[in-house]
Amino acid sequence: MVANAFEALIQDRFPRAHRFIRRNYDTYGYPLSKDITTPFKSNVTYVLMKPLELFFLLCVYSFSEKPEQLIHAQYKC
Repeated sequence: MVANAFEALIQDRFPRAHRFIRRNYDTYGYPLSKDITTPFKSNVTYVLMKPLELFFLLCVYSFSEKPEQLIHAQYKC
């Protein structure tokens, strides 16, 4: 949810950067995720993503006027 809130923040404030990031994520992210097939690879991915999640959280709280609402909005369908 934090990553989605960060993406929403980037999309609102920097739409061109968001398009670049989204395009690269769509191109490389899914094929890369298909290679995470073992518990070891999953654990490594988790450890690598945790600092990134903390960075996202820091950005959301630093640059959003209502960060809790932004994060909570990710739960709504």
